[in-house]
Amino acid sequence: MNKNTEIFSEKVQAGSRNYFFDVRVSSEGVKYLTISESKRKEGENFDHKRIMIFEEHIETFRDGLSKAFDFILNSEK
Repeated sequence: MNKNTEIFSEKVQAGSRNYFFDVRVSSEGVKYLTISESKRKEGENFDHKRIMIFEEHIETFRDGLSKAFDFILNSEK
């Protein structure tokens, strides 16, 4: 039985996409982050994508994400 518990959630609307940042705790007590994207397709259908980043990889993930953001925000257009 899956007993993962959501302890934090943040929704960000960006144009036709919604992003969800959810922190969960597994039944073993391990925290992890899920980043989900939801985009409306034709009609009532949605396209969902999700990645999971586990607690032991958070700092490495944050460093990589920060470098990518810095590059985007500071590169010449």
